[in-house]
Order: sequence, then structure tokens, then C-alpha cells
Amino acid sequence: MTAAGAISLLVLGAMILAAAVVLWRRPAVALPIFAIGFALHNAVLMWLIHAEVPTLAVRAVQAWKETLLAVLAARLIYQVVQSGGGRYVAGRLEAWRRSPALIRLLDATAACYALLLIVYVLLPSGVLGANGPGLSQRLISFRAFGLIPGLYFCGRFWPPLADINWRWVTLGVVGAAACVAVLGIIELWFIPSRTWVDWGIIQFDGFLGFHYQGPGGLPENFFQSTTGGLALRRMVSTYLSPLGVAYTALLVIPMAMAVALRPPKARHSWAWLALTLIVISLALSVTRLALLCGVGEAALMALLFRKRLALVASCAIVVGMLLAVLAYPNYGPVVAFDLSDVRAPAGAQLVSALRGAPSGSPAPSGSPSPSPSPNPAGNLSADIVARAVSGQDESIKGHIQALNDGAAFTLQHPLGVGLGGAVPRYGNATGPGESALFQVGEETGLVGLLLFILLYGLLTLMGLMRAFFEPIDRPGAALSLIVGIGGLALAPIVLTSQVWGNFSVTFFFWWVAGAAVTAWSANPWRRFEKQVEPGGPTSRI
Repeated sequence: MTAAGAISLLVLGAMILAAAVVLWRRPAVALPIFAIGFALHNAVLMWLIHAEVPTLAVRAVQAWKETLLAVLAARLIYQVVQSGGGRYVAGRLEAWRRSPALIRLLDATAACYALLLIVYVLLPSGVLGANGPGLSQRLISFRAFGLIPGLYFCGRFWPPLADINWRWVTLGVVGAAACVAVLGIIELWFIPSRTWVDWGIIQFDGFLGFHYQGPGGLPENFFQSTTGGLALRRMVSTYLSPLGVAYTALLVIPMAMAVALRPPKARHSWAWLALTLIVISLALSVTRLALLCGVGEAALMALLFRKRLALVASCAIVVGMLLAVLAYPNYGPVVAFDLSDVRAPAGAQLVSALRGAPSGSPAPSGSPSPSPSPNPAGNLSADIVARAVSGQDESIKGHIQALNDGAAFTLQHPLGVGLGGAVPRYGNATGPGESALFQVGEETGLVGLLLFILLYGLLTLMGLMRAFFEPIDRPGAALSLIVGIGGLALAPIVLTSQVWGNFSVTFFFWWVAGAAVTAWSANPWRRFEKQVEPGGPTSRI
């Protein structure tokens, strides 16, 4: 282990300990801690592996999130005991029975889903099929799906509704997403693609059990493929994935917009800059379905906020999504399959020109030299758009085929094949597993699928309804925006991708969902009434 690795371990250990202390004292600020942690998680692990830190120590750091969740569980037990044990639980249950029927339905659905997951993880291997998933596969799947009801109930119990808690949530979540965007811009425009190999990304992927076949052995989703065999770079930032960047941005944009549009006395001056950076990160991820969802999200925000400034911001978001498809491919970094630069990052070229050094990363021996023309890659925008519109894009065809296979497999196995059956890591996958939605059905059967659809659908619908009526300067309104607008924007991705594998998305959405339900149950009907103050009716803003 290098000296840098040892120092990093000490610093990380101190940070985890500090986070545990903060969560014990104030569990309601868990969201910003997890948001910052997941923004750094993959990059930190890659650095530790590159610094030759022992595997056991890397695994210990990797488990920081489970450690903090254990602290929260202990805090919950302590709080129940200190509040009178059985009397406290009985009081909470009585309050829950007096809550609106829809709130009780959401809680009951989440509880039934959690119980179903526990039953499936305890089922002996092979009960639901001859070749049942292995223990590692079952635990991976249980961790991903078990977080859904677990985080939901964490949000129910510790909603960040107090003003001081909400300020920390806003600063942590929106600030972390903006910093991810800044670092992503730097890595995209100033770092040659081959540098990722030098940083140890391939060793990191192997450590997680993944082996990719993209250019130079990098993950395929680092790039957008083209007809001519060239690969367009996409922003991956500290998430080490354009999908993590895009999906997290879809959830954070409604929060950033709400903060930016608050009344002048409550508005944060940095919110517009943060919103701009987060939109840029979504655009430069070149995740086409997420870009389309971003356009729909912008239109919905313009409708809900009903303010001129909101309309201007929403139009700017739409323009950004269009530029990501129509302009960026003609200017962004492009590589050949051996990672030799066909179009070097513009920032790296500028720095090299200022230093008087050759631009771009050196091509390996025997590889063809890049063309000296100003735009050697050609019109990649037209190529990418044509492939998408014609339906010849392999990624789009693969998603459609996976959806068909997932639906057919779920109908063929109404009881599912067991947790982990659609997980390709550490074993053979039985189900297709491409869709986060149908993976629930593939592994836990039609009952699990219906419970998940009911929980996600009701949360999104309620979020939209509440967002339309609530004044935006309240924390509960911002929670509704995230669950309603963010949940609706995320729905097509839940249908087509393994979105819950991105823990930044899972932790943020489901914790906020639980917190939003608590805010709704606190006063379920008053916020649907027209808000009137002395002097006349007020606007939503």
C-alpha cells in the first residue's frame, strides 16, 4: 500500500465516523450526507484500488453506506426505547390509523413489499427453479430492492421538514450535483480517454465483478457509438457512469428549480448557477432517453410553476437537451476503438497549444494516426439522430428486445425465479434483467410487480397533485416536486434500465418519497385549498 493510500484510509475513516456522529444526533439530515457520499463513492474506490490499498480495507470503505444505515437503525431503536417503548409504538400506530386512507395504503404497500422480499431472500435455493441464483446474487438483489421500502420508511420517520434541516438538504443535494457537473466538465473536455485506464478504471470494474468490452476495455457506456465505428465521449464524472450523472440530474433539477424560484427573501443566490451546471451535466451525459425525459420535465415544470422566469428556464433546459444531440457530437471528444484520439478534448488541445506541446493523447504503436482535418470525425450528430429515428441503433433495439423478453419471462414465471435470478454478477442470470420494473417481476413474481407498480405509481401521482397546489416556499412542496416531476421523468428509465443499481438515485428518490408522505399526512387537505393572505390571494411562488 502506498503512503497516499494509507493517508486516504485515515481521512476516509475519520469522515465516516464524523458522518455517523452527525446522523446519530440529527437523522433528518441524512439526505445531504448520502448525496455527497454517493457523488464521491466510485471515484474514491477507484483511487484506493489504484493506490494498492488491501482489498479488505477497500471493502470496509465500500460499506460506508451500510454502516450509516446501521447507525440509523440503532438510532431508531434508541429513540423508541427512550420514548417509552411499547407506549410510544402504540401512540404512533394510533396516529397512523387516524391518517388518510391513501397514506395508509402507501405505507401498507411498502410494508407488504418489504415482507415479500424477506420471504424471497429466505427461500432455499432451487425452490423456484432448477438453477436457483447463488447467495451472492441473492444478496446483491436484496440489497438493491430492500433499500426501496427501507429508505421509504426512513423518510417517513425522519423527514427534513424543519427549516434548518431543509437548508442542509438543499445545500448538500443541489451542491453535490453541481460539483459533480463541474468535475465532469473537466474530465470530459480536459482529460484524454486513455487517462481513465491509467487511473485504474478497469481494475475498479473487475473489483466490482464487471468486465467490459468497450474501447480500450472501458465500459461501453462511457461512449456513444456511431456507424463508422468511432466512439463519442460522454460525461461520467465522479460517478464513473453517464447513467448515474443523468438519472441523478433528473431528480435534482426540480429541487434546484424550486430553490431558484423561491420568493426573493428565501431565494439562494447560487441556485441558478447550480441549476445551470446540473442541466449541463444531463446534456453532456448524452443519455438519449434521459434527455427526452428532461424535455418533458421542463415542460411540466413550466406548467406547474406558472411564472415567466420558470418558462424561460424551462425553454433553456429544452434548448440544452437539443444541443446535446444536434451540436455536441460534432465538437465533443471522439476516439477510435483502441482509444487513440480522433478528436481530442478541446480543453486538452488548448492547454497543449498554450504549452507548445502536441495535443491529444499519444496513439499506441501500430495504430492509425488521426486525420489532420479540422473535424476528422465528420457529422456525428446526423449519424446519431438518423440511427435513433430509423430504429437501427443497437442500444435502442436492445432496450426494446429486453422489454419484450422481460414481459414474456414474467408471464411465464408468475412466481418469479427468486431474488438474484436476473443479476449477471457472480453467477449466471436466469432472467433478462434489463428493466428495473420487470426485474421485480422476474425475481418476485406478479405479486411483487403489482406491489411495486402500486407504490411507485401512487407516489408519483400524489406528488404531482400536491406540487400543483402547494406554495413552493415550503419544504413539503419541494418534496412533492421531486417525487411527482422527478418520479414521472424517471418512469421510462425504470421501465428500460437498471436504475436502482445507481444508489444515488435509489437513496434520494425513496427517502424523499417517504418524507413527502409524512408532509402530506401532517395536514392532508388544507394545502389543496386556495392560499389567501390579507390583501388578496397569493401566487404559488
